[in-house]
Amino acid sequence: MIKKTLLFFVEEKSAKEVLDVLMQRIQDEYELREVLDYKIIDKKGKDDLRIYSKQLFSTNRIEGFRKLYSNPIAIVIYDNDNNKDCKQEKENWAKIINSKFAKVVTLNPNNKYPFPLYKQLPVVIRVACQELESFFLGDVKAVNQALGTKLNQEKGDHKDPDKAIKPSDTLSKNIIYRKGKHPQRIANHLEIEKEDIKNKSSSYKLLLTTIHILINYSGKFSR
Repeated sequence: MIKKTLLFFVEEKSAKEVLDVLMQRIQDEYELREVLDYKIIDKKGKDDLRIYSKQLFSTNRIEGFRKLYSNPIAIVIYDNDNNKDCKQEKENWAKIINSKFAKVVTLNPNNKYPFPLYKQLPVVIRVACQELESFFLGDVKAVNQALGTKLNQEKGDHKDPDKAIKPSDTLSKNIIYRKGKHPQRIANHLEIEKEDIKNKSSSYKLLLTTIHILINYSGKFSR
């Protein structure tokens, strides 16, 4: 397996803290510390992340990433924040990134690399529908283990967390939930397996699947 670095760009500190826990657990569970690095850059909300994304993929910055990190892959993650169509929102963000480039290569010539290449830097866009907390609503077992609560997965928004309008409010109504300290604790109990994830949040499943695909990609990175 070639060494690679996952560069996460997120809109808030709590998302960074959750990803940090998940990535450390994945590194340890699959004995990947020698072949997988990661860095998480958090911004001050979606607008700040949007502005940063417009500036992010200049030729100079990409060259800088490639000098600093082994085979870097950029993953942009943000909350959907009540927008009805996750796919459309993701396309809108892709346009922000695409607008900086004259040419977008969607796949490597060997057709094995599953994600877009921008200026030869792979970029993945992922959406938490509607908030990061939808990941937690999708796995109330993890919430119960972390916080000593007794939530039921089959009740209310827990059954389909990605459709919850405000997952953080749903959590706060049912338990004492503090965004400043509880996300990290819950992340220690979320599933990190490669497949058969029981989490009810499709966006969480897709994020985990994406991470594992990128980790296990063994082809040659384009230059």
